[in-house]
Amino acid sequence: MIVPSLLYTGDVAGKANEAIDFYCSIFRDGKRGATAPRPEDVGPDNAGTLLYADFYVNHTWLAAMDSAHPHGFAFNDAVSLLIACETQEEIDYYWSALSTDGEPRQCGWLKDKYGASWQVTSTVMFDALKNGNPEQVARVTQTFMTMKKVDVAALQQAYNR
Repeated sequence: MIVPSLLYTGDVAGKANEAIDFYCSIFRDGKRGATAPRPEDVGPDNAGTLLYADFYVNHTWLAAMDSAHPHGFAFNDAVSLLIACETQEEIDYYWSALSTDGEPRQCGWLKDKYGASWQVTSTVMFDALKNGNPEQVARVTQTFMTMKKVDVAALQQAYNR
């Protein structure tokens, strides 16, 4: 089993618990697993911040930890959490929930309010890349590149042309 782990550092150090609650509230199957808070202050890390916790969202276990130590890194777009949506309603729901107080980006990407990167995309895109001929792939890709929030109907139209 591979469990992606999110380390909350810098401006979001100490917010891992809050982030877990946020993610679990968005995903219908969201639930907490183990939670191990710091029992006392240790260096710059305050008592109650997370040594480790795991949680389950969208059929996936993730882990989260807090660290107020200077690391010189934070979340970035090199790693993102991808949500493949079947319908426009799903895209609209996840896009709205995750981009609130965050930063919408191009091609279904966004940063949530904790700085974690997400891709909220359509299974139409995956179907086109897997099963489309070169012209269909080019049309779908060209259409996709013009979007912030993914438009399923526009992708399907580009695929079917």
